[in-house]
Amino acid sequence: MHLNASLSQVQSVQLNISPKMKQALYILQCSADELGAYLQQQAVENPVLDLDWRDSFRNRKKAALYSADSDFINGIGGSDESLETSLLSQLRLSGYNGRSYFLAGYLAGNLNEYGYRAFPWKKSAMHDLSA
Repeated sequence: MHLNASLSQVQSVQLNISPKMKQALYILQCSADELGAYLQQQAVENPVLDLDWRDSFRNRKKAALYSADSDFINGIGGSDESLETSLLSQLRLSGYNGRSYFLAGYLAGNLNEYGYRAFPWKKSAMHDLSA
């Protein structure tokens, strides 16, 4: 009589998606037109669902198309304002005065375009600032 014992291990990964999750994923992937068609289909199937918001959405969409705030083409390029100018204008609005204002302005003027210090710390510079 010959007996063999064996032990095996199986590992598997399974993703279970609920029907609500499937519906949510579908809705998130829809374009605006597809979403409108989907909502109309759901309204036909479900009489409790109310779609009176469509008119206000269309009016809001048309207003956004013609507003000056939605001029995306002109807003694509970066601002012409330098980092130093931006920091100094924020500093003026911050309410600092005297020595703190001077030190912050000095540091803002010595930053490179990426916001890093453009000079190494030296004892002479620290002495000038502490005076």
